Amino acid sequence: PRAPRPRRVCVIVLGDLARSPRSVNHVMCLESQGIHVTVVCYLHSRLSPALVSLVEQGRVSICNLEGSYRSTPASSSRGKLAYFISAVTASISRLLAMTLSMARQPRIGLLLIQNPPCIPTFAVAWLIGRWIHDAAIVIDWHNLAFTIMQSTGAPPLLIKIARLYERILGRRIHDDGFCVSNAFSEFLDKEW
Repeated sequence: PRAPRPRRVCVIVLGDLARSPRSVNHVMCLESQGIHVTVVCYLHSRLSPALVSLVEQGRVSICNLEGSYRSTPASSSRGKLAYFISAVTASISRLLAMTLSMARQPRIGLLLIQNPPCIPTFAVAWLIGRWIHDAAIVIDWHNLAFTIMQSTGAPPLLIKIARLYERILGRRIHDDGFCVSNAFSEFLDKEW
């Protein structure tokens, strides 16, 4: 038998929602099926008129993480310690903001996570999504977070920790997942 369709879905986009067209498309498609969608995200750019209309009608809810610390240094030019402190501060701030936003939601049936970033998204999804809401977790794999960290000049130890975190939790917390491309899906199946 088919699993029942969730009545409420929470989409987590730890970035500017308007600059995440794939996630906006997920929101619009889910809503068109009569599912109420809550999006946990940042709002820095103007949303499409169609999405604004759904928000105004109460068919889509948005939890803006605006108050949380959102960026890490673009490079390690300011030093590894500064990068580390900034990354840890951002992660803790995001963790608290996401936890509070998700814990306050009515029962969520499905949690759809855009990855990257996986820190702290995977941990919050597992703790709040699974344990408080008993929600199914689906990961939309766009890329691997640790590879993006490599391009920012993050300290090697931080990259190793992030890779391990992403690999372990990425394998264990989700009920299902899909990828941005077939090649990436094959890579995850074989290597990850």
